[in-house]
Amino acid sequence: MLSKWLAGFFPSKIPDELVAIDLETSSLDPRAARILSIGAVRIAKRRVLIGEALHYHILTRAEDVHETAVIHGIRGIDVEQGLPIKEALNALREFIGERPLLGYHHSFDRRVLNLALQRNALPELNNPAIELAALYQRHWQKRHPITPPNLAFEQICAQFNIEPIGRHTALGDAATTALCYLALTHQP
Repeated sequence: MLSKWLAGFFPSKIPDELVAIDLETSSLDPRAARILSIGAVRIAKRRVLIGEALHYHILTRAEDVHETAVIHGIRGIDVEQGLPIKEALNALREFIGERPLLGYHHSFDRRVLNLALQRNALPELNNPAIELAALYQRHWQKRHPITPPNLAFEQICAQFNIEPIGRHTALGDAATTALCYLALTHQP
């Protein structure tokens, strides 16, 4: 079971189409985290389809953003005018379809999403997934077997001369992750 789950993070071949996804949350504890913002962008034919992206602020209490607002910049008014979580989750599931998922540290986002799906009586996500950080680590270790990689998001971007787009915004981080993935999978 565990090996099958892990295999999803390292697909044997590069998928033709996938969805980069990112969440901004109220906490780094998946059980306590409320989703504040969801960003997703499709990658197809080795292009990031930013014009077809999905981005929502999620309706929640303004108090839920206070502790992490300094990181993501989401204001109370953004979430007070956001989309109800069940509506956003249904739109996200439709947007994703059966495509594999991509995220910088996708396991955290998947855990938070699946807990939110459970709370809203919706089926969990079972799509295969790719962790950008894990993929980059494997790439680095092939070239530098003695030196441990720096897996910071900004460091991965810098390795491929990619300027992060809207850092710590769900859509910006999803789009930047997609660009890093394409640069990484085009490496010889």
